[in-house]
Amino acid sequence: MSRTRRNPFPGESNPATYRTSDVRPRFARCTGVVLGILLLASGADATSQGSPDAAPGNVGLPRFPSISPDGSTVVFSWRGDLWKVSRSGGKAIRLTSHPAREHDSAWSPDGSRIVFESDRDGVTNLWSMTPDGTDIRRVTTLDASVDLTDVGADADGAPWIAFTGALEAEPYRETRPYEVPLAGGEPRRVHDAFGSGAVRSADGRRVAFERGGVRTTRRHYRGADRRDLWVFDTMLGTFTKVDDWIGNDFDPRWADSERVFFLSDRDGDTVNVHRASVDTGVIDPITRFDDIDVHSFDATPDGRFIVLHRWDRLYTIDLEDEDPTPVPLRIVAAEDALSDERVVDVSRRVTEAALNPDGESMAVVAWGDVFVRGVDDDAETVRVTATPGREFDLAWSP
Repeated sequence: MSRTRRNPFPGESNPATYRTSDVRPRFARCTGVVLGILLLASGADATSQGSPDAAPGNVGLPRFPSISPDGSTVVFSWRGDLWKVSRSGGKAIRLTSHPAREHDSAWSPDGSRIVFESDRDGVTNLWSMTPDGTDIRRVTTLDASVDLTDVGADADGAPWIAFTGALEAEPYRETRPYEVPLAGGEPRRVHDAFGSGAVRSADGRRVAFERGGVRTTRRHYRGADRRDLWVFDTMLGTFTKVDDWIGNDFDPRWADSERVFFLSDRDGDTVNVHRASVDTGVIDPITRFDDIDVHSFDATPDGRFIVLHRWDRLYTIDLEDEDPTPVPLRIVAAEDALSDERVVDVSRRVTEAALNPDGESMAVVAWGDVFVRGVDDDAETVRVTATPGREFDLAWSP
């Protein structure tokens, strides 16, 4: 891999939620009072219960969606494997079944292959398969993890997979966008600038990408490391900044050869999907959520259909509707009790304890929740909290 040109820019620089469903305390004796607890931890998401826009279905927390070029099928990651479901929802079909973690995916322009990330060889490399989950092939054989961003075609029509990685020894610690042939081969730089999230326009001429690495939870961040969108013209060799918003713009997807979808915190304090004209700079909001961020999304090459991930569910949008509205997907899949619950011994996971001023009982935090028990060996234990968050800083009232 060549390093022929200097970087044209000056150097600068998504958690599963568990709900504890049951507690079966068991205590052991050693020096002092030691707490041991057996928890049954469930992978379901507690916040999905009772939500006004809940989409009933037993698939909780589907993530990393991608949509087929014709907009008919959505691929997503759930329980570490890839699944597919109709854009209208319904029964999901498992595509991969491996102890490793499969997450982001992307469709080839003709819909014949699905490229995905997997750490089945120890680091995250790229693999591909047919839409029915067969003919799995390894695409990259890298010794450093990479992030899949797109499968598109260059100006000559050749299919290439775009990804982000740190493949070269750099004095400046930042990633670059690379491409590799769909059939596999030697990666090449998309351009000589640092950045990530590169995606090619439908005609293959322009590449949208992001620069900056600040956490997207830092709203309206004004520092030098904020996330900005740029477009690289492969024919002219020029770089153009999409917008001068002082905040985070990131995760681009082309709507056509002139416009690009992206995520931004520019409206209020919530990350939403927006669409920008690269030539005119006109920006339109596509979603208007005001409480929970859009974490990731994908769009069809013609810009009509969008699938997005927001907290514990997926939504689809048809932009040709009179009133384009995000519709939550109802997804069901075959039950698998083995991955639904697991027994965890947290006897060594007590992070803090506080003795009651009367000396008769104590409170502890174990596995992120609060428990209270008497100091006697056979004392009963009472669970006080059962939330997805981590509890800490115990204190008794006088």
